[in-house]
Amino acid sequence: MHLRSRCTAALCAVVVWSVFSCPIVGRPRAVSAADWKPAPCPLMTPWGERLDPEHVWPEYPRPMMVRDEWANLNGLWQFEFIDEAKRPDDIPFGRDLEGRILVPFPWESALSGIRKFHPQGRAWYRRTFRVPETWTGKRILLNFEAVDWECAVFVDGEYAGGHRGGYDPFSIDITDDLADRDTHELLVYVYDPGSDRPIARGKQSNGKFDDPQGFSYTPSSGIWQTVWLEP
Repeated sequence: MHLRSRCTAALCAVVVWSVFSCPIVGRPRAVSAADWKPAPCPLMTPWGERLDPEHVWPEYPRPMMVRDEWANLNGLWQFEFIDEAKRPDDIPFGRDLEGRILVPFPWESALSGIRKFHPQGRAWYRRTFRVPETWTGKRILLNFEAVDWECAVFVDGEYAGGHRGGYDPFSIDITDDLADRDTHELLVYVYDPGSDRPIARGKQSNGKFDDPQGFSYTPSSGIWQTVWLEP
């Protein structure tokens, strides 16, 4: 299928419903530890204060399945909210995004560096990565331990896959989407309606971001668990 058709079809489904520990991994240009600091918040733990943006959740996320060959994609990503003035189907291939976010913290959290509630619940994530030469000839899996709530994933300009559900892990075989180059581009579109739609969301409530009380808690939107590659 033609690239533009694939991308448009993938995001149309999202948009229509919406209206309804590896140093070998590359980083996007203009993204460094200096680009991140915790957002102001009422309470910061000692662990949060000592957080190193270069080593965020460095452990393999599945303790009973630990392996030597894997590449952690946690860390600073480029980030951009999609507001009413921007089209969700305008896929930002090959361009830097406006903001920065520390993955894997939801954008409402202080440690993400953002700590904002976004009424539209839509955003783009972007970073680059490299595949080790020792993985040549192997199938490459891109793993997300959790993304809240719906996402579409693009690799080197190709729609690679998507997922709906904020609490379960998923994997995408990106082998056939990888272009013949050393550095690859990863884009993730996220949509999280939170309590505005009848979705499985636990006790998350959009209204609790500005009024934290009672038994509900704030939304946890976007990539909120480890992202990694493995052969």
